[in-house]
Amino acid sequence: MNPRLLLHTIVHLRPKQVFYQLGYRLHKPQYKAFEALQEVMPKLQTEPIPRNRCLEGEAFTFLNLEHEFAGWNFTDNGMLWAYNQNYFDWLNQEGMTEKEGCRWMDRFIVELLSNKVGLDPYPIALRSINWIKFFCRYPGCATKERLDSLYSQVKLLEEKLEYHLLANHLLEDAYALYIAAAFFHDIRLQKKAIRLLLEQLKEQTLSDGGHYEQSPMYHSILLDRLLDCINIAPMEELKSFAERQIGWLKSICYQDGNYPLFNDAAERIAPKPVDIMDYACRLGIDNEATPLGVSGYRKLSNERMEA
Repeated sequence: MNPRLLLHTIVHLRPKQVFYQLGYRLHKPQYKAFEALQEVMPKLQTEPIPRNRCLEGEAFTFLNLEHEFAGWNFTDNGMLWAYNQNYFDWLNQEGMTEKEGCRWMDRFIVELLSNKVGLDPYPIALRSINWIKFFCRYPGCATKERLDSLYSQVKLLEEKLEYHLLANHLLEDAYALYIAAAFFHDIRLQKKAIRLLLEQLKEQTLSDGGHYEQSPMYHSILLDRLLDCINIAPMEELKSFAERQIGWLKSICYQDGNYPLFNDAAERIAPKPVDIMDYACRLGIDNEATPLGVSGYRKLSNERMEA
């Protein structure tokens, strides 16, 4: 590795990140089996936004690359492709049946201990949210074996929170803990999740409502997950953050409803802004546009163009 490049990377890290970068190299938490607490199957207030169709039969398509299922550790298409397979976003795609979803979860559980990619914290966080949303829609799928596996994964996530990365990764971890705590009625975990979630929302939500990484795509992804939290376990402070974030998204979108592709943004990754607005409306959250400010963006528009 180039020492100069390494130095220029390290100088931008916070002390907490350095501490956890070293800590996670010295101590690597391992998956342990736990029995799930008595779950209180929450009733969703409304249907979440369905995911893009990525699975057809045994073939997955991520990042415009299609491949037949070749194991959870398949990385020939790159690590991000492998992560997408382990996120289980596709579990909530349109047309996914109860039987098919359960089959894939059982397949995952059987092969879990040999799954290196799927036991990284970020995939655990997203997968936990997706499994819980699926269980809320299909309570009959929530068997003891599946619930025990899910709870054990959440317990591992709690030990591997991504303080070494911070930013959207830690916020996604907080969303997962919050939703899992509500699902399993885990009071201890709930207190921790609420504290972490509010801390991260305050840090990562700018005063004009934008996400501090300034990517409209990341903003939409994180806002959608915030709405999932409200859908499963409503809390007034979360609604307040959602209103501010919706106001920013509504302001930065073009009149055709699409967001500009700035800062690591692409199409067909995040939910469409129009679907996010509809989701928020069904949850009783205001979606009025707010002025763009400290996020650094400005929009110029007239009858002929938008910039």
